[in-house]
Amino acid sequence: MIRHRETTSMKRQRKQSLRYSSFHKKFSFQRFELPFLVGNIMLLLLGVMVNGFVPTSSTAFWSAATATSTDERTLGERRALTRGISPTSCWATTFTASSSTRCSLFFRSTEETSSETESSLSGTTSNKSYNPAFKTVLTDLAQPNARLPYRCSGQAFSKLSSSESVTVRLMQKRDIEFLTDMCCREYGTTWDEKESVQAVESILDVASLRILVQVTLQMKVPSKSQKLPPDHVVLVATVDKVNSDTVSRPSPSSTIVGMIEISNQPALPENNPGPVPIPLWMKNLYCQVLHVVRGPSKMPYTTTQGWIANLLVSDEWRGQGVGKLLVRAAEGVARTWGTSSIHLHCDADSVSGKVSQNLYDGQGYRKLQGETQYEWMNGTDGAVGPSPLTSSVFVIEGVPLLYLKKDLEYESG
Repeated sequence: MIRHRETTSMKRQRKQSLRYSSFHKKFSFQRFELPFLVGNIMLLLLGVMVNGFVPTSSTAFWSAATATSTDERTLGERRALTRGISPTSCWATTFTASSSTRCSLFFRSTEETSSETESSLSGTTSNKSYNPAFKTVLTDLAQPNARLPYRCSGQAFSKLSSSESVTVRLMQKRDIEFLTDMCCREYGTTWDEKESVQAVESILDVASLRILVQVTLQMKVPSKSQKLPPDHVVLVATVDKVNSDTVSRPSPSSTIVGMIEISNQPALPENNPGPVPIPLWMKNLYCQVLHVVRGPSKMPYTTTQGWIANLLVSDEWRGQGVGKLLVRAAEGVARTWGTSSIHLHCDADSVSGKVSQNLYDGQGYRKLQGETQYEWMNGTDGAVGPSPLTSSVFVIEGVPLLYLKKDLEYESG
């Protein structure tokens, strides 16, 4: 009887195992893996909202770093006007996200001759540098209460015909899909395209990046009742065919060529703001607490300040002034909010960060020196006092970044 009972029990277990195996093959994704995926996404967003943490594969979208690096395969330049991490890196090497995932934060390569590169850096041979119409556009966009959408005629851009214009406006819901693709193409690639399959081993990492970008962009779409959101704005630049209704309603041929984010954030050089918008009153309260705890010398602001992130320009429009246009538009938004200064992080490398550093330097942004983890390097060879290099470089999540600041003043034509 005991042997018979054991046999019956074993048969019952085998049947249950077979039924489970068949069930698992048919329904495992819907009933097990899909909830697991959704649960991971919820934990991801919760972590971001609590302390700004983003898994490194997803954070590649979110830091305000800029980068340019040489690609040996194409001998072109990878040019980044911003990257993100809370999110990322600005150096000319791959960023190790985990033991199994390596996520490169560099832009796809674009072919440029050395003379064109030097022209974009110095601005001495570019027509837009001496174009009065372009300078007027920059001045108008930087003013407080600048009207958005703002349309720039083709005369301000040598690349445009008289029947085309560039419009700077707030991101709208219909832009999310295009911007998501644009960001994932730039931030989601690997350093070596040939090793992309081996470099990104987890499909969840790739999917989470796209979901993170799409969800957080959705959070930043202004409501129909808001002419200008009070805290977090995504601006886009589009090329349109000129018609009488282009400003109020973009034409069907409108093409997005760039984007930038401007928000109010605690001005902390050692941190990058997370991708999920946090209520302004919470950030202001955080600033007041830090002002008391750290002291005015380390935290001089009792309120949030402007923060630029994710400045991105399409390959074919880089070097045409679109980056300057978006930066000035972001400054105008910050002035409308009553912000006294704008802060950002930039690639600290003298080679890969040369383009971005020149861009911001030309717009009046200056390195902000402070206490860093490299202070032990100061005073070499008998010198006394902090070194300009070691006192302005901040390493955030393994990425060396410069901390730049611009005090906002009213500009006149």
